[in-house]
Amino acid sequence: MLAYYAVFTPLSLQLEYLLADKHGWNEYLVTAINMLINFVTEFLYRRYFVFGKSIDTNKKEKKEE
Repeated sequence: MLAYYAVFTPLSLQLEYLLADKHGWNEYLVTAINMLINFVTEFLYRRYFVFGKSIDTNKKEKKEE
């Protein structure tokens, strides 16, 4: 997870700076956008990189199907 946040945190701060400070967007809207992006990308990171090789590996469950 350290690798994910090492990339995501600077990018989210940059996005917040650009949208809220430079372009005058509502700060709460920018925070909500960042939270949505974090939710989706963190799910994908965990699904494919952290737990990708261990998903659907239960041999007992596969036999019952």
